[in-house]
Amino acid sequence: MLFDALVACLVIGRLAGGRVHRLATIPLRHSWLFVVGFAGQLLILVPALSAASGWIHILSYAPLFAGVAVNFHIRELWIAALGLALNFSVIAANGGKMPTSAEAIRRIGRPGLIRYLQQGRHPRNVLITRRTWLPLLGDRFVLPPPYPRATVFSAGDVLLTVSICALVLRGMGAFGLGRSAEPSPKAR
Repeated sequence: MLFDALVACLVIGRLAGGRVHRLATIPLRHSWLFVVGFAGQLLILVPALSAASGWIHILSYAPLFAGVAVNFHIRELWIAALGLALNFSVIAANGGKMPTSAEAIRRIGRPGLIRYLQQGRHPRNVLITRRTWLPLLGDRFVLPPPYPRATVFSAGDVLLTVSICALVLRGMGAFGLGRSAEPSPKAR
């Protein structure tokens, strides 16, 4: 969902007068923290690390939180911080896996995924059951077909996506928004 939204924001931003090269003016500090955090989330998919995937998933949030903290001067990241906190809370409470609604999976037309999750073989997700902690924060929302990449997502994912898209649009200068993500002079 985030990748699709980012591509859409780049296209919309360009059509709305923004320039991609202006993204370099966003005053992002220690961007490597975000790279490390997202790389950690990709490590979860490595079969040889499956026994530790829950811990890797939980620990991958540490550099993401650190990245947001050192960039709290960028107001869009305030929303991202909330999205990260929601996702981290539900993942940590459920042993390093994001609880996912079986009904939501049915709505995107992937019943085979339900069987896979029932077997406990998915490295990142688990089905929501009566024993799930914080089920309302899990992947419960649906972007259904005919969307070409139908998916399920959480409230935290929505907040992360909105914040990143807002940052990209403002960073590009789209719709006449500020050319960079610096705080206003009054806020300094």
